[in-house]
Amino acid sequence: MSCRTYIHLCPEAFEDDSTKIVWAMSYMKSGRANRWATREFEQEAKAGHLRFLNWDDFKDEFRKDFMPLDAEAAAINVLETTAYFQGKRSVDNYLDQFCDLIYDSGYTDPKTIVVKFRRGLDRRILTALTGMAFGRPSDTDPEAWFRLAVRIDQNRTADEAFHVSHRQPYPPTPFMNCPLAISRPVPAAPPPRFAHSDPSPGNPVPMDIDAARKAKATPDTCRRCGKTGHWAKECDLRFDVRYMDTDELERELENKFAAKDVASAETPVEGEEELSVEDFVSRSG
Repeated sequence: MSCRTYIHLCPEAFEDDSTKIVWAMSYMKSGRANRWATREFEQEAKAGHLRFLNWDDFKDEFRKDFMPLDAEAAAINVLETTAYFQGKRSVDNYLDQFCDLIYDSGYTDPKTIVVKFRRGLDRRILTALTGMAFGRPSDTDPEAWFRLAVRIDQNRTADEAFHVSHRQPYPPTPFMNCPLAISRPVPAAPPPRFAHSDPSPGNPVPMDIDAARKAKATPDTCRRCGKTGHWAKECDLRFDVRYMDTDELERELENKFAAKDVASAETPVEGEEELSVEDFVSRSG
């Protein structure tokens, strides 16, 4: 196809068919094409001329040696398998191969083409097409199905790219909530206390002189009076305002004021004296 295109654009560069043939064969430099061209040039050297009658004869021999003997049957066989399915390709790339297979197979029935095309589509795109309530193309219009599938694939690709660009990384999952067992790194062993730990003549291990200076465990003492043998909640001075902390003093005052309010609301009994803050302080003292 490339050679024919150039010949049509520059016909003045080719005097006759032999020039066209030799020029086209000069591009056959690898694989089967190179071996095929080499044999033809060797026969030309022996016979004094190429075995091709003209350019059309050269094209026929080229197709006979390099194209399938029955391209239509080969294309039909491919369309009956899953080899032509879209897979991970875009719809554009899938459509290029599909159209080539349809052309080679000779299929012309629109419904057959639509069925083959839909069968090979990616499942997500096929689901979007078949689930359309409105605007679904006719089964006799392959071109409409092609255009719609390409549009859906492009929209899906753009949507995925948008979400990927705006996706925020998730915060790390706490270890206690992780369902999988995560191996934590083993902490490195602490450095030795001394430069050497194995005594040897002339290189003794220094004594741990700090061992005698380690503080002895402090016995439990009452935080209120400082004496041992009991806790602050059991101390005899727990009702003495001089040994109460701020929270305890506030709670005690609130209780006394509440008791006074209750007593004042009731009818006072003759001979019963009322409780005051001064009485509370004096009694506590």
